[in-house]
Amino acid sequence: MLFKHNVFLFSFIFVSALAHIITAGGGFDEGQGTEDDPYQVSTAEHLNNVREHLNACFIQKSDISLTDFASEEGWEPIGDESNPFTGNYDGNDKTISELVINRQEEDHVGLFGYAENAELVNITIKNANVQGHNHAGGLAGRLADNSTISGSHIKAEVYADEYYAGGLAGSIQGGSIFQCSSNSEVEAGINRAGGIVGSSTGTVEQTYSKGVIMASGSPTRAGGLIGKNESGGDIVNCYSHADVHADGTASGGLVGLNWGDIQHSYAAGHVSSEESDTGGLVGSNRGFVEGSYYDKDTTGQDDDMWKGEPRSTAEMKDETTFTGWDFAEKWEISEPNSEMEGYPVLSWQEVPNSIRDWLNY
Repeated sequence: MLFKHNVFLFSFIFVSALAHIITAGGGFDEGQGTEDDPYQVSTAEHLNNVREHLNACFIQKSDISLTDFASEEGWEPIGDESNPFTGNYDGNDKTISELVINRQEEDHVGLFGYAENAELVNITIKNANVQGHNHAGGLAGRLADNSTISGSHIKAEVYADEYYAGGLAGSIQGGSIFQCSSNSEVEAGINRAGGIVGSSTGTVEQTYSKGVIMASGSPTRAGGLIGKNESGGDIVNCYSHADVHADGTASGGLVGLNWGDIQHSYAAGHVSSEESDTGGLVGSNRGFVEGSYYDKDTTGQDDDMWKGEPRSTAEMKDETTFTGWDFAEKWEISEPNSEMEGYPVLSWQEVPNSIRDWLNY
């Protein structure tokens, strides 16, 4: 009788375990990969398994370190141009740290290499070092066909050997970046380097950058937020305190070369260039700029030329300077003794202290 009982108990445990494995499947402990029941990502191995399900939905459940994937070429980006990531990844405000990519002969490098019609939300990356050939970004190398990034933050060093380097993404084609931030060192060996994105035809809204942006070619097209804002690209309610250093033409505190629209945005980082077409807000403007300003004292620039309006540091900390801006819902003036020293900040910036500490707010 005892033997039969043990056999029954063992069978029950085995079947239950097998059912759990079948139910979860796909290299994850929980979830089905659907919108209602996404795969749950809790370890570095789980994150690595995302590449096996490029059109699925995921939610991150724990902080993840990628130190086990840091040797030699480092992390292999998820998705490429032939097989892009087309799913939904929700970082759930957990962190991904120690992302290392050493692939200077490869295009489309980042945590995600190539994303198409994808959604990347609430992803926080810190202590990342990403090196690629073209289209290098901390979160994504290239976003294509209306992909979106929202609620995501990064602190990284990003280098593209030639073109398209961005703290968050190397380039975006259509799509949007919403309520994101970057505190990164970004460099393009030739041109199109930006604190958030190297080149954009999409919408970047309520997003800010800090850090240092560099480019070495001529033209350089280096900007604190975006290197080149292409025709169709919109920048709305954004700012940059990133310093911009360029060897060639078209470098600006917010945008290097603008063909799109810029509204209600500002820049306050120092801008320097060895050549012409340098501006506190925009280096070279072929598009539209409305209600946007730059600090002429900190940027070292003082030439509006339809490229943004210069104001003193004192004026940049005065709400009345910013005509038409929404200080009820989108903007607020920071405290004088805070990290932002009285400059305007975005209302959503009340991020968790753990994120604010390493991002340096």
